[in-house]
Amino acid sequence: RSLHTTSRSEASRLARALSMSADQLFDHAMSHPDLTSDEIDALARRWFTDALEADEQHRIHTRPGKPVYTGCGDNEDPVEADLEVLRWLEGEYKEAIAYNDFVRVLPDVERLLSDAGVPVDRRSETFKRLARGLLRANIEFLRIAKARRVGDYASEPVDPLFRPQAHQP
Repeated sequence: RSLHTTSRSEASRLARALSMSADQLFDHAMSHPDLTSDEIDALARRWFTDALEADEQHRIHTRPGKPVYTGCGDNEDPVEADLEVLRWLEGEYKEAIAYNDFVRVLPDVERLLSDAGVPVDRRSETFKRLARGLLRANIEFLRIAKARRVGDYASEPVDPLFRPQAHQP
């Protein structure tokens, strides 16, 4: 009855067709691995953590009195020049996420997916979710970079995706 027929031969034929469809779907799923939401979030968090560490290394190696993120003229304050660039970039990333414009993060998304063994399909939900996660990561990174540029290392992530996760026993 679940195959909507009373004929045994028709039911057998329909069952074989359904079995073949299920096999094809399984084969497709196995040949096109995808990431779970938790795995996508973990990739975005790892990118964020790596970006903060790379930024700190860059700061360590910047000469005293020089800008970290931009060039500036002799009469321009290097801290103010850096803050101006960071504010501009933060605005660009906020606009990008508002419009689902992933251009700024395409190379990172493609690299992260490739490294994870996931086919890069810009139309896939996985691609779009990771791209949005990286846009959020950039916004959060830039907010913290601005604070650190003026000596505030107490600034913590406000985006829930990047807040430190409590370890469960």
